[in-house]
Amino acid sequence: MDVNKWLEEIEKNREKVEQKDQESKAQGILKGRYIREPYADSYALYEVIRKNKKSVRIRVITGIGVPAGLIPTM
Repeated sequence: MDVNKWLEEIEKNREKVEQKDQESKAQGILKGRYIREPYADSYALYEVIRKNKKSVRIRVITGIGVPAGLIPTM
């Protein structure tokens, strides 16, 4: 695995998430925004994919961090 290529891909994906979030924010809509929730020692990011009357539907955003299998253990 080429680490530099992998890190570039992560950065591109993060930029896409940020851009989509800013566009949705500017339009005043929830769809496309993201939320961040604590998970283990870090955070998980979720994208709002649908707004209902009293709730939203979300999905986890992948491709922006280190896969669990690659985190070294002590």
